[in-house]
Amino acid sequence: MPIKLESPADAFYAEVLKVLKESKFTFMVAGGFAVNAYTGLRRPTKDIDIFVKAGDYPKILNKFTSLGYKTQVSDERWIAKIFQAKFYVDLIFGSSNLVAPVTDDWFKESKTARFFNYEVKIPSVTDLIWSKVFIQNRERFDGADVAHLILVKHQEINWERLLCSVLGSFTDSSVELPIHLPLRTRKNPELAHARTAFPLETSVRTAYAENEGMPRQDVFRGRLHRRRD
Repeated sequence: MPIKLESPADAFYAEVLKVLKESKFTFMVAGGFAVNAYTGLRRPTKDIDIFVKAGDYPKILNKFTSLGYKTQVSDERWIAKIFQAKFYVDLIFGSSNLVAPVTDDWFKESKTARFFNYEVKIPSVTDLIWSKVFIQNRERFDGADVAHLILVKHQEINWERLLCSVLGSFTDSSVELPIHLPLRTRKNPELAHARTAFPLETSVRTAYAENEGMPRQDVFRGRLHRRRD
């Protein structure tokens, strides 16, 4: 039975998914919609994130432009947008810090979910965390999404792949959340298996010890702090 769409925004998102599927574009629904699908939450979202490969986004924009939609390349390195009035869809093919481009591997590991009457692909839990783990700005912080995904779907996370990706993406210890969350799992019995992750944990601790000391393991205002804070 078709699901009744609750708002004009939902109707717009449904139309975008319809066009993408009928045009046979390769895409995934990510962001808050994917988090909700994995966790069972109903977190409101201001838009819908569509993951595509960098080579596909110009063709997708051309398609929607031909249908009368306003389109915009916000940053040619990672994001474009499709608009209808005040509503919009983010077309994402990388990350703002340029370390996580959407590749064929993301689609190989994808799962399926149903949104607005359409069955679509969503990123694996591992890739969804990877897409969110560096979003740590004053105006936008995705740590809560990462924490919920780890809590609910920790058994589905490819910890070795995730930590290898994170560790390979920066050269110093200035980034807080990506490293610390996996290390803190030892305090939660349900996540104790994550300790097996790793030999990698040793390299993380060595890296910190060689820099400015090990981080404290307490949390304050949603951010992990070091001894100097």
